[in-house]
Amino acid sequence: MKTLTLPIRQLGLQGELKDFEPQDLPINAVRFARNCRIEDNALRSYSNAAEFLPDVASETYVFAHPFWRSEDNEGMIVVVEVDPGPTIEVRFYDRTGAATDITPAGGLSAATGWWGEQLGDWFILTNDNGTDLPQQTDSALTTMVDLPGWPSNYTANVIVNYKNILVAIGLTKDAVIEPRMVKSAHPFSP
Repeated sequence: MKTLTLPIRQLGLQGELKDFEPQDLPINAVRFARNCRIEDNALRSYSNAAEFLPDVASETYVFAHPFWRSEDNEGMIVVVEVDPGPTIEVRFYDRTGAATDITPAGGLSAATGWWGEQLGDWFILTNDNGTDLPQQTDSALTTMVDLPGWPSNYTANVIVNYKNILVAIGLTKDAVIEPRMVKSAHPFSP
């Protein structure tokens, strides 16, 4: 481990700052991260779907995101283009490579950008096509459904979790792009 110690004036014996490798940062040093996991009390990079699950390598996937359901049942949510069409399918792959189809009943349209976010037992999926409502599933891997409470005339490119409050950006309202609008969930509302 490479450690760089920086002297800080007027700290006395209170402490020192060290330049840690990213994977050795403590949990409380991380505010936001994608494609990483915690192993043995250290951050480790989370590889792409083709490296993590060889079964996904043969798919034409357009998006992959880790989804932790329990310590022994983690895996990935993968958005896949399937011919003919192409049509979009959403699947959960566990560590053994077993797939569970969680595609929404109405399907999803093709998009160039996808975003996934886990909040507790829920996984939320958005895309940038301006027509699909945000989708959600839970740790039981139920078929994805429209995000409850989400207005039917809004879409979002990205929904992120900030201190357990969902924040939506890249909004479109009534098919009009709203470049300065941001929506957030109420902290006491499910």
